[in-house]
Amino acid sequence: MTDIYVILETGQGGGIPDHVYGPYWGRDDGVEDLKSLRESAAMLRRRDRFQLARVEVEE
Repeated sequence: MTDIYVILETGQGGGIPDHVYGPYWGRDDGVEDLKSLRESAAMLRRRDRFQLARVEVEE
């Protein structure tokens, strides 16, 4: 199995992800984009939620 990382975006309400960003082959790459997405949402005064998730991929 291979691990990849994705960023899950949940809009301004609800708990189901609206968008998935990635894949990121390393955790550090995902964390970098995660910070950027959170900063952008804060500048726009949005309450979107972004979470980093690890996904196991079966080959």
